[in-house]
Amino acid sequence: QEETKFGFKRFLGPQQIPEHVYTDGSKEFEKACKDFGFLHDVSTPHVAQTNGYVERVNRRIIEGTSCILQQSGLTTHWWDEAQDCFNFLWNCTEICKSGKTPYEQRFARKFSGPLMPFGCEVSFKPTYAKDEQPLHKFGAKMRKGVCIGYNQFAGGDWKLKELRIIDWEDLENATHARDVNIRSIHADQVTVCKNDRISPTNI
Repeated sequence: QEETKFGFKRFLGPQQIPEHVYTDGSKEFEKACKDFGFLHDVSTPHVAQTNGYVERVNRRIIEGTSCILQQSGLTTHWWDEAQDCFNFLWNCTEICKSGKTPYEQRFARKFSGPLMPFGCEVSFKPTYAKDEQPLHKFGAKMRKGVCIGYNQFAGGDWKLKELRIIDWEDLENATHARDVNIRSIHADQVTVCKNDRISPTNI
């Protein structure tokens, strides 16, 4: 029980203990709050006034995801990846009342990786054998691709420091999003490309 309780505390931050818990009323949360002695309130189904905060957060996620997806130029087939990327970047940059980001509160350290916009063009060093075959041994050693997010551990940590990359060639030749292979490339092997010919409003 102590180990489980410690895990619950770590979700809020290493030194924080919740004074009040607000959930959707699921049996799992109800039992956990009862076991730990937390004050527990639930929302009323179909009554927006009782879950206004959750609704605002959901709206921000939907609007943020729609925005970065449109800016990237990718289609709605990539909605899931766009939402994961938006949520991760939000957790790494949003400053809470504590003066820390959600990422810092959750893992007791600041996010130290690169902030990569969803859909930005990148150059990456091939780590898959089939990616190296088309490269001439006297030519460039990097391939062009698109960054679509971060490889995360369960709970949202970024321990492996890997980015999710789509190869440009795969993207151009695919007939459907499911045909595109998403690569996991270490951030040190990825460089953001900048094209002065592209208007900032289209990036």
